[in-house]
Order: sequence, then structure tokens, then C-alpha cells
Amino acid sequence: MAQNKLKKDNHLGGENQLPGFPGYRTRPGRTGYDPLDTNREAAFMEGTFYRNALTLRLRTRNMFYLILMFVFGVVPFVPLFFAMIQRVPEILQDIYLGGLQELVLLVLFTFVTGAITINFLLSILEIMKIIPPLRTNKAEPTKERKKKLPKRRKDFR
Repeated sequence: MAQNKLKKDNHLGGENQLPGFPGYRTRPGRTGYDPLDTNREAAFMEGTFYRNALTLRLRTRNMFYLILMFVFGVVPFVPLFFAMIQRVPEILQDIYLGGLQELVLLVLFTFVTGAITINFLLSILEIMKIIPPLRTNKAEPTKERKKKLPKRRKDFR
């Protein structure tokens, strides 16, 4: 059993080879042009973006990405927020299928643009050093513990 595992690890290079995971479509012996693998990888990256945006961990220092976050987050969020405040009571009075769809779309777009807006503001605050940087690797220890030395030598009587 262990022999097969070693052969498998040597073939895969010891990396995580899951469909959709970055690097899967360009693994050894493949061209990288498979449309199924390409779509899976794009979906994986899109899901990662949404997860980080909605959990408020989408931080960047790149000015181009900050401008995009402002254009696609802050600019649409402000009118959507005020439209939602104004339209929700009207839609709730006339609950019919079209109004319900309008309400769901309005709340969904406001929620997503609001998450991008908050991430934009957190990125700016992190650049200005008002808040500490987001720690992405939770495996690294925050404080190194030292081994406690004995009070006296063990060979001493």
C-alpha cells in the first residue's frame, strides 16, 4: 500500500490535484486547453473571490484593484442603498411576483456592493495603518514559546 502512495506522490509532484484547483489543468502531460478544466478553475477562483468578499477578507494594496473596488463597489452602492430605502415600503405594500423579484434583486445587489464597499474601506484603513494587517495564515504562531528549563540539574544530588 505504501509503495503505491509513493509512486502516486512522485507522479503528482506532492501537490493537491483537485479538479478546479489552480494548476490542475496545466499538470504534467496536459496542454491546459481543456474547456472543462478551464471552467472549473474559473469557477474556483470566482468562488474564492465571493467568499473573501462576503467574509470581509478581500484586501489589496494594488491601486488598480482599489480603483476597481471603488468603481464597482462604492459608486453603485450609494444609489442602490437609497433606492432600497425608498422602494422597499412601496414594494411591500404591493406584493406581487414582479415586485418580489425586484425586491430580491435590489437587496442582493445592495448586499454584494455593500460587501465590496466595506472591503474597500478596510483596505484603505489598512494602507493608512489605522487597523492592523489581516493575518491570512492562521498556522503561523503569534508568540514563540520557549521550553521551560528545570530548576536544577538532573545529575546533581
